[in-house]
Amino acid sequence: MNEYADLEIIIQEAPDARRSHAYPVAAFYGNQPRASATLTLNPTARPWPDWQKRLANVLDEPGSAFLHEVGWALYQALFTGEVEQLWTIAQADLEAKRVVGIRIRLAIDPPAIAALPWELLYDERSDRSIACRARHPLVRVVGRIGQVPPRRAMPLSLPLRVLFIAPGRTGLNWRRELEITQDALQRLGSQVELRTLVEKATFTDLSDLLGDWQPHILHFATHGKFDGTHGYLMFTAAPDEHPSGDSLTWIRSDQLRTLLDARGESVRLIVLSACQGAQTSPESLSRGEMLAGLGPALIQAGVPAVIGMQFEIRDEAAIIFTRALYRGLLEPRRMGQVDAAVAEARAELEARWPDQQAYATPVLFLNAEHGRIFSLVGEVSEMFVSPKQLEATQREHLRRQLVRDLRERRRALMERVRQRRGHLDMLRQQAAAYPPAERPIYLQSQIQAVEQELAEEEGELKALDELVAHMEEAGAPEEVSPEEFERGALPDAIIEAAVEAQPYEQAFSAEDVTHWLQTTYPSYWERLIRRAGSPTAIEQAIYRRLTAMAQQGTGRLDRRWFLIQSGDRFKRSRY
Repeated sequence: MNEYADLEIIIQEAPDARRSHAYPVAAFYGNQPRASATLTLNPTARPWPDWQKRLANVLDEPGSAFLHEVGWALYQALFTGEVEQLWTIAQADLEAKRVVGIRIRLAIDPPAIAALPWELLYDERSDRSIACRARHPLVRVVGRIGQVPPRRAMPLSLPLRVLFIAPGRTGLNWRRELEITQDALQRLGSQVELRTLVEKATFTDLSDLLGDWQPHILHFATHGKFDGTHGYLMFTAAPDEHPSGDSLTWIRSDQLRTLLDARGESVRLIVLSACQGAQTSPESLSRGEMLAGLGPALIQAGVPAVIGMQFEIRDEAAIIFTRALYRGLLEPRRMGQVDAAVAEARAELEARWPDQQAYATPVLFLNAEHGRIFSLVGEVSEMFVSPKQLEATQREHLRRQLVRDLRERRRALMERVRQRRGHLDMLRQQAAAYPPAERPIYLQSQIQAVEQELAEEEGELKALDELVAHMEEAGAPEEVSPEEFERGALPDAIIEAAVEAQPYEQAFSAEDVTHWLQTTYPSYWERLIRRAGSPTAIEQAIYRRLTAMAQQGTGRLDRRWFLIQSGDRFKRSRY
């Protein structure tokens, strides 16, 4: 298995939470039953205000003992009862290598709880910071599941295009931040291209660049705020509003959404002020509270991922984080997987400055399936090439990749349907707590909306199942005789497809390939069983074929990988 599994944790508002400081928690993982618990935490009671104040002081070096104390307190509050049991099951799957990683997805509705530094989560028993491991990255998601449809990982060609946006007269030291960004990206050479929209950075200028240059990442060095409903980013006012060109204006997140829907399909990530603090709202929200509102608001604007800073961050740490982030995004083994890139960047910060809060400063808001915000052209199918322009082997590769894309889409949709059902169950339980005549109208409306969305997604899932089955059957390889099995002469196409389905540099066996064949081509598998006599005969034939491929000089020269054998295990490596 080469995908991360999701551990979804939802912290909800409660009618009497301000008095009891008890918030209902629901958690979902794989095929496990829904877990329920209560988070009991008062962020306004000591020591939390003192802790938050100390963390907000970037000039202070609080020390690892203090950071671990805060992280352990958060850990104990979050992982209780059934949620802790579910987390234990997920970790057991990870240790047994049944999954590559566990993505912890936090959906937090209460603003005061969302503003807490969950990125500091620390397990005292294992002495590890949870969010600093690529094996279980921590991300924030919009509380209302499915409120924003995720964009699929868009194929793009290098260089990765980054647009740095900084209106003048904001009082922020954006020039220093630009220097830091330039320094961070310099070592990546031609893989990244940086452009700037500074001083007179109007909303119209952004619109023009979105259409003309189609940037992949927007890096804002500007003020942001959240008013409880909308997020805002500060731009230079348009000339027709202020002819002098030196005034500033707020752009609402819904205006940004309209722009991105029309011209910003290329945008995969927004980074908010890596060095300077974003301006708080008129309601004097803390930086964490502002970011907890602004991040989801930008996610609702249709952006797959948003990274903001919940504390100030020192220049040196900003350079290391920015460089590690972009390097991680371009890492071939996890191309475009932003959650793993952020986790690895955190780990680098923690290793360099364990006594500083820098590693917990970045907050990742995510609305991308499997954490992947883009893929490179060449890794994915090119959908718009005429079949007549392709050789038969290329068409087969295209078909296999398309089937893999559809199966990935199906898995993601199944996960969303499962989450939607859990969300619906939760709403129905809330409604059941009221007498029928007293049930809030908003709650009934939410239930109806979720029921409708669930019905649409279940219909889409059924249609996707039929399409996948049709394409799998259409691409089933030619049948192989028992004599060919004896010689180990399985078709190259089916063996190479099976090997390409295995992650790079990860050991697998003939049994894994046999399982892939059985689940990927079920109809073909049934025919093979009839001809070969038993699954064992098929597995033995596959083993012989893999052994032959692993021998030196075996295989096509145009492949981008070769096979290594160690005993009865194999590993796919790049040339």
